[in-house]
Amino acid sequence: MFLERFYVLKNIKIFFKIVILSIFINIFLKISLYSKDIEKNIEIKSFIKGINLADAEGVILIKNKNYIISMKANTVGIFSIFSNWQQQASSEGTFEEFKLVTKKYYSKDSRGNKKGHINIDFSGNTPHLLSAQPDPNKDNKRKKIKSTYLINVIDPIAGIMNLGLKNECKNKSAVFDGKRKYEIIASKMGSETVNKNNFFDSKIETVKCYFKIKKIAGYTNKEINKFPKEGYIWFAKFKNTNLYFPVKLKIESSWGSFICLIKESEDKKYESNYL
Repeated sequence: MFLERFYVLKNIKIFFKIVILSIFINIFLKISLYSKDIEKNIEIKSFIKGINLADAEGVILIKNKNYIISMKANTVGIFSIFSNWQQQASSEGTFEEFKLVTKKYYSKDSRGNKKGHINIDFSGNTPHLLSAQPDPNKDNKRKKIKSTYLINVIDPIAGIMNLGLKNECKNKSAVFDGKRKYEIIASKMGSETVNKNNFFDSKIETVKCYFKIKKIAGYTNKEINKFPKEGYIWFAKFKNTNLYFPVKLKIESSWGSFICLIKESEDKKYESNYL
């Protein structure tokens, strides 16, 4: 069973990287559209089969339609014994017509003695991979993506976030994560109550949205079969506004449900190397 959980962590790590940063950005992006400056701290917990898999905390700074976001995450409990995974990530860019447009994206992670990073410049018409370890261009199992496929793509953070800016859940995002190109397509399902638990202080009335991930290019054969294909996001109305933000994310796997829960941290200071 312990070995099984190790492989669970390994196979969902990429997806966890995508959603864990994307979700907490979306919470306060909508607020920033109505204010000049903002600084917020976020707390995220993820679970597999009801067992706490990893925790994350982060900060988002917004000023004059520019943003800088930074976060850090790590495995906890039994998972940290078999795979002491840690990640730090940062993203920065601008807001343009109710959309997040990333200019820079950086992520680094470690698992035991293995370390890796991705550093991408999104300021041009197509993204430029500044550095990466391991280098996807030297991976014989991964087909190189044609430059024509990378026109007007966005990073994984903006990919999920842009789906729910206006609580429409019907947009399509073309995403490049430094190795792969994919599309995220969302649709609204209806209203649902998220019950009070050890993470949420009270029940939350939400709008449930379905999304699917269409794999386009850059995947290895193993990734095509193992990486997530679909999931669900729950959006809740922010207090004293008409704005919605994500509070829960769920994907199904052969090992059980993978769930992320998200809320604002209270008076918690967070330091980052990227701010």
